[in-house]
Amino acid sequence: MARGEAIGCFGLTEPDFGSNPAGMRTSAKRANGGFVLDGVKRWITNGNVADVAVVWARLDGKVHRLPGRDRSPGLQGEQMHGKLSLRASVTSELYFDHCWIPKRTACRAPAR
Repeated sequence: MARGEAIGCFGLTEPDFGSNPAGMRTSAKRANGGFVLDGVKRWITNGNVADVAVVWARLDGKVHRLPGRDRSPGLQGEQMHGKLSLRASVTSELYFDHCWIPKRTACRAPAR
């Protein structure tokens, strides 16, 4: 991404809670050497054209970030149409339906 060879997106915003992580419904579960994500993200800039998605989800009762890729099984992106503003970039909804994320690609929050 730093060399401009890949596009990324940041998936925090959800349909019912906006960017409020306290109300986040997207969830992740540990499974067989990775994670399974379920939920929806909305108003994600570059969501359906991104090569990499950093997605926030509830895991073990806490909010964590996990990366997905455009070809992750169970991940679909759909461009949002009819926006009244901010038309300079693609805005999308991301749908996670038992989306498999291998543990080797998953991020951990920095230790504090």
